[in-house]
Amino acid sequence: MKRTLSFVLLLIMLFSAVALTSCEIDGLLIYTLDKNGEEYSVSAMKYPILYVGYFTLPAEYNGLPVTSVADAGFASWNALLTVIIPGNIHTVGNYAFGSCEYLTDVTMDEGVSHIGSYAFTNCSSLSTVYLPNTLESIGDGAFALCYDLEDLIYNGTVSEWEAVEKGDGWLTSSGADTITVNCTDGIVYLQ
Repeated sequence: MKRTLSFVLLLIMLFSAVALTSCEIDGLLIYTLDKNGEEYSVSAMKYPILYVGYFTLPAEYNGLPVTSVADAGFASWNALLTVIIPGNIHTVGNYAFGSCEYLTDVTMDEGVSHIGSYAFTNCSSLSTVYLPNTLESIGDGAFALCYDLEDLIYNGTVSEWEAVEKGDGWLTSSGADTITVNCTDGIVYLQ
């Protein structure tokens, strides 16, 4: 009896969780509507058959803004070489692009404010990242194990860069001896 009751409770919790979120699939992307029905997060179908290469994330879906990249949303999506994250996406989730081994360039437009923990970890080919001056925080290990990373281009001043909250080990195990953060008024050298 206890097993049956536990199973029934588990089913109720599963169906409740599904009822609280609305997911739609469009091509290679999955859109998840927030609980208020006002905005979407985006993620990808795993292991795409098609080669994507250069990819710009969508700014909206069904007339509503896409405001975040889901946690692990594009993790291990090796079809990506270059990705552009539009400014209406305020949050790049935890491990969002982790282990995208062929990803070489990332551009985040003005408006992106938070990069989650391990968001780009183990993107071993990542060499250049463009960061907006709207950036407020970079999570733990966000760019860890990015062996080819040499340049961060930050669209703000050195003092604005220094004000960005950076998590533990946000940039570790890069193959470069020195990584440069090119700011609008100077260069910051890391490592």
